[in-house]
Amino acid sequence: MSGKSKTCQRMQLLSRSIQKDSLVLVKVARKLRSTDMIRIYIGNLPFTASYNDLNDAFSAYGTVENLHIVTDRDTGRSKGFAFLEMPESEARAAITALNGADYDGRRLEVNEAPLRKGKTRTSTYRRADEVPDRTYHRN
Repeated sequence: MSGKSKTCQRMQLLSRSIQKDSLVLVKVARKLRSTDMIRIYIGNLPFTASYNDLNDAFSAYGTVENLHIVTDRDTGRSKGFAFLEMPESEARAAITALNGADYDGRRLEVNEAPLRKGKTRTSTYRRADEVPDRTYHRN
């Protein structure tokens, strides 16, 4: 084998090793992130509650990582509850402060969302700063 082909093989092996290592690091980072985050349930929301309003209310207590207002599939209208994720210490403060608080004339129910069976604490929601397009079309 020529010196050039050996160098090429070494580079390919190094490239594969780097790809495997980076994949492992991504998995470890996700696991670490998911363990220190708490998913919060927010109930009894007014149907007019917006992403920005909720983000502002909870941002006073810490970093809102993900926010998802549950909406009706057909009408696009809020179903009156939402989920968000926050770091654990900040989430506990937000839950304590906002549970039972008045929000647009409604008493909020704020608590830690239970894990569903077979699920781990991983993020499947959009980031709080990604406000979706709220235009809905009916067929």
